[in-house]
Amino acid sequence: MMKIFIYKSLIIFFLIIIGFKLTFTYAQKTIERKIDNLGSKESIDSIKDKLRSQINNAVKKEDLIKSEDAALINQFLEKIKKELKEDN
Repeated sequence: MMKIFIYKSLIIFFLIIIGFKLTFTYAQKTIERKIDNLGSKESIDSIKDKLRSQINNAVKKEDLIKSEDAALINQFLEKIKKELKEDN
């Protein structure tokens, strides 16, 4: 009776290990394929086209940023200029 329990436990344990191994191997290969596809010429061209399209849409807009954001960016740039002058 105890032998059957041990055998069943070992079989279940090995099946679980094999299941995890197959699952993680599949996920790893999927991720590797996606990374490889990012470096392909077609993918790079697609990203460039999307970027060009987004830039064209931004150029066509009347206001690229809100006035509050522009003021905040201006203050930030002025602070950077001031700190650069102090370091020299």
